[in-house]
Amino acid sequence: MIIIDLICEACGEANPPGTEFCRNCNEFLAWDSTTAKRQPSTVTSTASTVPATPAVEQTVPITEQTAPDHQAAVASPVDHGYSDVSCPYCSAVNPPTRRFCAHCGYNFYAEHGTDPGVDWSGWTPQAIAAHDREARRAYRRSLPPLYRWRRVIIGAVLFALFVGFGALLSRDPVALANQTWHRVNNDYVTVAGVQVQVDPADASVSGSDPRSLVDGTEQEWTMAWAPTGPSTCGAAPGTGTVIFTFPPTQIRRVVIAPGLAATNAQRPTQPRPAAIGLSFDNGPCRAETLADDAAQQVIIIDSAVPVTRMTLGIGSAHLGGAASPQISMTEVWLQTYPSR
Repeated sequence: MIIIDLICEACGEANPPGTEFCRNCNEFLAWDSTTAKRQPSTVTSTASTVPATPAVEQTVPITEQTAPDHQAAVASPVDHGYSDVSCPYCSAVNPPTRRFCAHCGYNFYAEHGTDPGVDWSGWTPQAIAAHDREARRAYRRSLPPLYRWRRVIIGAVLFALFVGFGALLSRDPVALANQTWHRVNNDYVTVAGVQVQVDPADASVSGSDPRSLVDGTEQEWTMAWAPTGPSTCGAAPGTGTVIFTFPPTQIRRVVIAPGLAATNAQRPTQPRPAAIGLSFDNGPCRAETLADDAAQQVIIIDSAVPVTRMTLGIGSAHLGGAASPQISMTEVWLQTYPSR
């Protein structure tokens, strides 16, 4: 008898003879008709040997078996409205619902990676790629917003970290460590060699020397104060500015003792600086405010690069009781980190 494998009508899987349900998809199998051949035989006599009459070959049909009624509906293919699919390997025509070619076992689904019911014959690689891209976009649109945007968020975070790490590497790591140490430990030194002048020169009152601002004593410097209006940053109109010059230094902070000294009984009668403007090497003005207090007031202002000039202008004042036409400052310290 000729033995043939049973091909599943649903998925194209080859099954051994006698299998009732497909090993791949569990579909009920209906066997096709097959033929069996009877081989010629010889008859032997005890008296003499006589050639036996050749037996006539007979074709014996194997009785076709059918699936039970409750499984017959399962075996019939479902019409999805697609045309038959031609196998690109052996050219056999297959129903649109088949995942594997019934003749050679070609896997339609694995080859195209998408709907096996679509007739892919005649499709170009570009068209297949476009179909796959649209399918992926549709899948992403079906996801929650967090899952759709997580790749963008992760990419942005990685980019920011990359830029920050690059900026860190571009700087001197030793200098960066020193700066961090000085900042945490409040470690500052006063800039040496500072020279002071007033612009215009006659802005100082008679007998007042602007160099007293950096001499480390309670000797005040006093300027005439008759502004024609306030200033948002820098010297008020009608008043002078104080100019500090020094060797190239990166200024880290400025410490000011505004007004007359606390030991001076005339302090309450005179205006005290309230708003000032600072600029380095004729750069942009930086507005700062001062409390109405005789104590030293710290202004954290980093020049970022070594500079040789700082300009200070008083924009407004806390008024004194007698509204004196003069304003004073006791001391100004320009400070930086110590060099090590």
